Amino acid sequence: FGTDLPFEFPVILKPADTDSYPRIPFEGKQKVYLVHEAAELRAIAQRIYAAGYADDLIVQEYIHGDETVMRVANTYSDRQGRLRFLSIGQVALTERDPRFAGNNNAIFTIDDEQLAGSIRQLLDGVGYVGPANVDVMYDRRDGTSKILEVNLRQGASSFYTMAAGANLTRCYVDELVYGREIEPVTTTAERLWVNLPYPVALAFTPKALRRRVRSVARAGVWHTLYYRPDRSLARILEVVRIDLRHTLDCVRYSGARLNR
Repeated sequence: FGTDLPFEFPVILKPADTDSYPRIPFEGKQKVYLVHEAAELRAIAQRIYAAGYADDLIVQEYIHGDETVMRVANTYSDRQGRLRFLSIGQVALTERDPRFAGNNNAIFTIDDEQLAGSIRQLLDGVGYVGPANVDVMYDRRDGTSKILEVNLRQGASSFYTMAAGANLTRCYVDELVYGREIEPVTTTAERLWVNLPYPVALAFTPKALRRRVRSVARAGVWHTLYYRPDRSLARILEVVRIDLRHTLDCVRYSGARLNR
């Protein structure tokens, strides 16, 4: 195991079953592992299975880079297998806690026609139906964007599409509840979504992206939990608590980055 891979080390190791894996506790657990040699790969796999995990593990080629090479897309394809909704975002900040590696904390929407065309060709080509969350990384070694995975659901950070003025959930309701034809939507406006206070997001965003983030933020910043109709004290305190936790995680795990 680990000696016949089609690519060289280091590699990425992660569980295929993201439903059961988070509920299995063991020492040294991470959401995603950066592995440097075959012996280490076998040792981590053995530790995961010994803890009670029973599904497959995925080994992926490692693409070097920080958030500057990360992009994400959320899509919806109708029952005829036609892509009707597409929103692409540039990742500005990811979760620092190793247990949640890969989760996004700041994204700004972008207009990337080439990537949009590739995603459309892929999903329409297989007759895909429903929502999809696509993770993409730009590989500087050969100058190509590579799709890491296609999740058969909308992404946990898909609220960034709302920042660009597009409601992904409306596609579900219009087609599946009201039986309406879905008008094609592709977001092009650059807008910033954050999952923690904007100053914190900006401070921990890679330097190469900060000027762009500042520029996009001038059009407004959309925070997942900021909801004007509900300004009750209980909600305000809960949002402050969550923001504080994210802020402390950024400080505590500032050196624990998967892509460095």
